[in-house]
Amino acid sequence: MIQVISILGAIQILSAYVLGQTGRLKTGSPHYNLLNFVGSSLLTVVAVLYGFRLIRYSSCASLRCFHS
Repeated sequence: MIQVISILGAIQILSAYVLGQTGRLKTGSPHYNLLNFVGSSLLTVVAVLYGFRLIRYSSCASLRCFHS
């Protein structure tokens, strides 16, 4: 699920970039800004959630929280 959200966020940012570069969307328009905002918000949420999970597991592994 995290990968799907990441891909959707990246697609939104890249589509805003491509539409801006081809002249189909003005870079200062509300639609351009909305695409960038939503895409970057999705990537930020994934980075925060996944980053905290990585930090938790790496610190837990160093403290030997997993019983073998």
